Amino acid sequence: MSALLPLLFSINIYADVAVSYPQTANPAWVHDTTKMVPYPLEMAKSQITGCAVYQVDIDQDGNTTAVRLVSAAPKAAAFAAATKALKAWHWQPSSAASQAGSQWVRMDFCLSQTGNDAVKKQCAIQSQISCQAKG
Repeated sequence: MSALLPLLFSINIYADVAVSYPQTANPAWVHDTTKMVPYPLEMAKSQITGCAVYQVDIDQDGNTTAVRLVSAAPKAAAFAAATKALKAWHWQPSSAASQAGSQWVRMDFCLSQTGNDAVKKQCAIQSQISCQAKG
């Protein structure tokens, strides 16, 4: 195992987490975008990419009250840290009429060794693909 360590530290890994709202073009709630979505450390270490779709319950004050993982690829266990982070999100209503309710959220976790532009392009492509584990 120690022979692999120099190789792991000699490559650059660029990570991005793209957030989208798959159920609607105009979501009632949007997350506070001043806080970046962290790429889960364990996923980055293992170079796991994929996606997760959540249903999030939000109270009238914009607090997350419940989070349910609806689908994930490659496997649900990889997204435990992201699920935990999502529970701490605060939400802003997209209109003055927003009330407590549910919001669907998709997170795409992308990695690249060639740079930030490449990882953003990868996430844009990946977000168009179904987020269902195969097999």
